[in-house]
Amino acid sequence: MPIATTITDRVPADLVEAFRRDGYVVVTNLLGPDELAAIGPAITRAVTAPWTAAHEAHNVWERAPDGRELAAHPAIAATAAALIGADALRLWSDHACFDEPGAGAVEPHRDQDDWPISEARTITAWIPLDLASAVNGSAEPCRGYVPGSHRAGLRRLLSARCTDDVLADDVLADGDEQDTPAPPAPALVEVPPGAVAFHHGLTVHLVGPNTGTRVRRSHEVTYFADGCTRGPGPGHDSVDRTGIGPGAVIDGPVTPLVWSHARDRS
Repeated sequence: MPIATTITDRVPADLVEAFRRDGYVVVTNLLGPDELAAIGPAITRAVTAPWTAAHEAHNVWERAPDGRELAAHPAIAATAAALIGADALRLWSDHACFDEPGAGAVEPHRDQDDWPISEARTITAWIPLDLASAVNGSAEPCRGYVPGSHRAGLRRLLSARCTDDVLADDVLADGDEQDTPAPPAPALVEVPPGAVAFHHGLTVHLVGPNTGTRVRRSHEVTYFADGCTRGPGPGHDSVDRTGIGPGAVIDGPVTPLVWSHARDRS
């Protein structure tokens, strides 16, 4: 799969500001036409491989070379790092999902509630493999995000997992809202070809039903800032498989380094 080697030197400040304010952002032109033409078939091969479940595949990066390249895509990873203010970025997991026509909606939820990561420095890149504006005949976009929901209750969530020093250093802690009004309605977003939608691990988001006539294909990659530690919470393959215990830095072979500022400038 051809992967671009040239990446933008700097993510525009307005995108970083929008992400930190809203908890999500759509970044255009991260994938070129040749990449788009190759990514869809490559991920489709992974989803239809014998080791996958019906219509979805986890940890594609470990099992398929194309998946590994996409997980470490230089423009996607560099953008994710800039949005959460990380000097280096590790892979947490990836997931390909093919929604059949008639597939139901995914209810609003927050990803990081199910991850044993102490620090709130996580981000997911959602990559549509088909047009995600009027999705396959659907009247509405399939992705929805609740603006600012990553900030609501963040300090309370972190206080159960982290030290005060970690809270003080967290990229979002200064803007946390202790008492928040009722959340706004989800913002439904369009993700044009070549664009990637990013959301914070604590952003409330949802997926609309597939009301079209074709399979809706997508792939998502989740990253975290290098140096994050394992906290309390449910078990997860990304730390359990290599025996990373509570309080330990998450840096095993299952969570490889995929981007660093130093490597990018070398």
